[in-house]
Amino acid sequence: MSKRARKSKVRYGMNVVGVTRMFCREKTIKSKKGGEYTIEEYTTTISRKEEDGNYTNLYIPVFFEKGLDKPENNSVVELQDSNLFVSGNSGYERISLYVKEWEYVD
Repeated sequence: MSKRARKSKVRYGMNVVGVTRMFCREKTIKSKKGGEYTIEEYTTTISRKEEDGNYTNLYIPVFFEKGLDKPENNSVVELQDSNLFVSGNSGYERISLYVKEWEYVD
């Protein structure tokens, strides 16, 4: 099928759906002009249990679509529409999660 015949937009990338726990912490950042401001930093984790019984945890930064409500700290949420992307500056790249739609799990 040619590109011209395609009527719907193809969504490339890895879409993420499912249930996860969200964490939020306030972080104070100093500006170059000497001021300070506070932001909320959201993360989620993935874990692997080692043979010795300990866990290895990887923290994934979470970003939300503009205008979207954000969950409370330590909340269990269902991701309904989200995708992975690369964030960070050169040499400090990370896999991050961009959330477009979510709701609390009862």
